[in-house]
Amino acid sequence: MMACRACASADLTTLFNLGIQPPANAYLASLDEPEVRYPLALAFCRACGLAQLRDPQPPALYRNYRYLTGASAAARQYWADYAEQAIAPRVAGGDLVIDIGGNDGTLLAQINPGIRRINVDPAANLAEMNETKGIEFVPQALDQDLAEDIVENYGPARVVCANNVLAHTDAPAALLRAIATLLGEEGTLIAEVHWAHHLITAGCWDQIYHEHACYYSLGSFIPMLLACGLQLDHAQVVPSQGQSLRLFCTVLKSIQDFYCDMPTAVARLLEQERAADLDREDIWQELATQAYATQIELVNLLTKLKHQGKRIVGYGAPAKGNTLLNFCHIGTSILDYLTDTTHMKQGLYAPGTRIPIVHPARLKQESPDYALLLAWNHREAILAQERALIARGTRFITAMPKVEVLEPAHVEAA
Repeated sequence: MMACRACASADLTTLFNLGIQPPANAYLASLDEPEVRYPLALAFCRACGLAQLRDPQPPALYRNYRYLTGASAAARQYWADYAEQAIAPRVAGGDLVIDIGGNDGTLLAQINPGIRRINVDPAANLAEMNETKGIEFVPQALDQDLAEDIVENYGPARVVCANNVLAHTDAPAALLRAIATLLGEEGTLIAEVHWAHHLITAGCWDQIYHEHACYYSLGSFIPMLLACGLQLDHAQVVPSQGQSLRLFCTVLKSIQDFYCDMPTAVARLLEQERAADLDREDIWQELATQAYATQIELVNLLTKLKHQGKRIVGYGAPAKGNTLLNFCHIGTSILDYLTDTTHMKQGLYAPGTRIPIVHPARLKQESPDYALLLAWNHREAILAQERALIARGTRFITAMPKVEVLEPAHVEAA
């Protein structure tokens, strides 16, 4: 077991073992392509309260990345709103905005081209997508040397974005120190991380996979942030991945002043976390209990339906869906195929289960009896979009936050 990623304590305990799984975004080009599997277990640091993967992340996890930020209309709208509300008020012509792990450039493309834009992302296969949008692409993971090179060549950034990135590394403190270098004295870090409060209260354990090394609460995040020379000026809850924290950080002025004059929004969220007992190990262990209960209930339901001769497909092929399918050992004997709007996934096979991934248009040609909703974070938009499919008799099944067959009444209420 490695030391805590945030505070370096060795006092970690394993909470939940999801078995040996392939990386959740390691989609296969053919059925005979070999796979490498790695341990997937959640641990808890008794020193700082950070939930995190027990083992190091697999090597080369982001080299040929299949996830695209702008794959759905709902996602594109989310990032357009982010750019307008969080970035635009903080920049003016000629300023530099850097997106760490900016993927296909969806967020940076929403920013006025008069602003200098750089995407730092190790997924070299996404370079062309950025360049066609006029975004400079650096195909590397950010480290201290790269941060110093960028500042030397471009000057400090007015805004650095790090959305769903600080949870995606074995070395978040080193990443924060490199970001602090990029900010200089005047810049602002805007970061989003999936909120541990939502993971616990909604029981969304399918979001545990190899890319997500850390599962932050504010209580576990703030001490690491301060130790890296940054302070938290504002925090808000946003509806990304169920619920995420959007954090606005600047160069640290004084640790004492931060705690004595803590921003009101930060204090309120910390109180909400305390009320949920996020610092208690046994609260996190309940997540494993929920997962095993879901596994039994979902497998029993799907097996019963198959024995009745029902056709079942999966709706969406997100990484979290692969955690669910592999943990529950659901493969092609249960699901005929998965649909997904991400063109880079279509024609491939889901890691571990090897279920084929097809274009959603196939659902217009045929009406399966049931569709397992794996992309649950877009539930309302999907149900509204698929009213015609539902009218033809297809019923959606959800596993998060509970196993449920959605009858038409559920859809009308969505």
